[in-house]
Amino acid sequence: LFRSMNVYEGGTAASLHVEHAGSGPPVVLIHAGVADSRMWDPQWAAWQTRFALTRLDLRGFGRSGAPVGSFSHAGDVAALLDGAGIDRAHVVGASFGGLVALDLAAARPDRVLGLVLADPPLPGYAWSEEMRGFFAAEEAALEAGDLEAATDVNVEFWLGAAPGPVQEAIREQQLNAFRLQADDEPDDSLLTADLPGALATLEV
Repeated sequence: LFRSMNVYEGGTAASLHVEHAGSGPPVVLIHAGVADSRMWDPQWAAWQTRFALTRLDLRGFGRSGAPVGSFSHAGDVAALLDGAGIDRAHVVGASFGGLVALDLAAARPDRVLGLVLADPPLPGYAWSEEMRGFFAAEEAALEAGDLEAATDVNVEFWLGAAPGPVQEAIREQQLNAFRLQADDEPDDSLLTADLPGALATLEV
C-alpha cells in the first residue's frame, strides 16, 4: 500500500511518499542521503512476513515533494507516525537516515521502541581529510550547477566497489534528489539542539 501523505511540520506543509506493508511489530525505514526509499527494496520484499513495515521518501527525495521553508525531517517522521496511527516503532536509519532516526529518538522517545543505525553522522564531528575532500568536490560541482558531476562524485565515493546495477540505481536516486533540491534553499534543522549530548539520554 502506498500513498501520498501531507504533513505540516515546522510551519510548512509537504507531500511525502509513504508505503506500508506486512504485519507484526512496526518498523520504519529511513533512507540514506544518496538514495530514497527504494534502497530498502531487498528488505521490503523479505521482511513483510515478520514486521509491519513503513518506508518514506524524505522531503526532497524520491517521490516526495521538494523541500520548502523551515522543517525537520524527524518532525516529518513523527507526523507520519501520527497520520498512520503508529504509536511507537522500531526505526531503522542508514547514514543521513540514521541521523534523522537519532534526532527522532532524542526528541520524541515516546515514539521509538528501538534503533538500528548504519553509520549516522553527528553534528560537530571532526571529519577526516578524505571526507572533507568529498564535501569540497560535491560542493564545487553543485555551485557550478553540474548535478550530473555532483552525482558522479557521490556514486564514486560511496559506491565505488558496489556492483554496477546498485551504482546505477543509486545514481538515478541521487540525481533525482539533487534536481528536487536545486530550486530552493530549505531550512531543515534538527529537533534536538545538542544531539551528541543527548545520546546518553536514549533509552531504547
